[in-house]
Amino acid sequence: MGVLHRLERVVVALERRVGYVGDLTTTGRRSGRPYSVTVGFVCDRDGSILIAAQRPNSAWAGNLGKDPRCEFTVRRSTRRLVARELSGTEREAAIRRIRRRYAGDRRYGLGPAFRLLPD
Repeated sequence: MGVLHRLERVVVALERRVGYVGDLTTTGRRSGRPYSVTVGFVCDRDGSILIAAQRPNSAWAGNLGKDPRCEFTVRRSTRRLVARELSGTEREAAIRRIRRRYAGDRRYGLGPAFRLLPD
């Protein structure tokens, strides 16, 4: 394992502890097995969670497109949620908020964006 890969793992672990990232678990659209990935997020005023893929072909986004049920874990607290894909002005507003939280990272929003709501 290279030095950069080890450093990235340490950064993600620290971000998990302070709640800057969460673990999203979806159901694989082909395999049917659980698929987990660490994602950046923003909590909305209504209690929902906003997430956006950094690539148009992100596996987790494709999984949510087929089965919107998921689990989201932040700081050892897991919630069962349902994803709703965002479009139009709602999508643009969500992406702006996510980019602002993550220092203007322009990769957010290159793929689909979702609102995670209670199941």
